[in-house]
Amino acid sequence: MGNLKKEGEDKDEEMDDAKDESGRTMLMDVLFEYARKFAEKKEQENIAVGVIGYTNSGKSSVINCLKRRAACPTSSNTFLTKTK
Repeated sequence: MGNLKKEGEDKDEEMDDAKDESGRTMLMDVLFEYARKFAEKKEQENIAVGVIGYTNSGKSSVINCLKRRAACPTSSNTFLTKTK
């Protein structure tokens, strides 16, 4: 019974996916525009982007979303991605 979905739940999930993709697209557009302007000034093709935030605030999830793959491990446990 755990797999039963309420009416319209699939549509809600699709809307959430569309919002996530829209947000990803907007952020990537900003980053690409910045990289283009930076490349014109510094004659470089790449930029470094840092993600800063509190513990378990979704930094790794943002990176994974932007890269469209599991580039960073994620967990509900704290300090999973902390480096020493």
